[in-house]
Amino acid sequence: GPGERNPAGRALLGGEPVAGRRPRRAQRIDDRRLGGLGGGEEQRRHRVVGELGGPPPAHLLTRQSLTLYWRGRAEDALLRSRAGVALARRVGALRQEGRCHQAVAQNLAAQGDLAYAAAALGRATPLFERSGDHAALAATLQWSGYLYNALGRYGEARAALTAAIAEVVPRQDAEPAR
Repeated sequence: GPGERNPAGRALLGGEPVAGRRPRRAQRIDDRRLGGLGGGEEQRRHRVVGELGGPPPAHLLTRQSLTLYWRGRAEDALLRSRAGVALARRVGALRQEGRCHQAVAQNLAAQGDLAYAAAALGRATPLFERSGDHAALAATLQWSGYLYNALGRYGEARAALTAAIAEVVPRQDAEPAR
């Protein structure tokens, strides 16, 4: 599982102790990402964590969400991913907000809430469009198509899957051969 080969990474993801204590860097990052932050202070701390070489706090919340999801703790996972959405939105991190919406969708789909999962992916789509993250946009459209198909919304499924293909095909053709 996560952190088996990297105990410091395990501390960052799950807040678990490493050899009886948490590494100082992990504790500083944990304090910054989960503390009662507000306004400009939060943005400054968001940048500080990035300068420390780690991912932004919203990304850490998404990682925690996915870890909890794989450990079977769906409700906790959903809470973490929603917290990531809120944090990313407050600091204006478009791609991270989109990725957090993807995590929300994954958690909702795992709980059988396919319509809400599709809605979460619908919130991610414009964020990836605005940020220019074409790979994430294509993946989001692809998964939206799968969800629409499962819901019996075949026209929307076809439109989403067609858009996903259109998002990547021209870019693959434009890339130089390797």
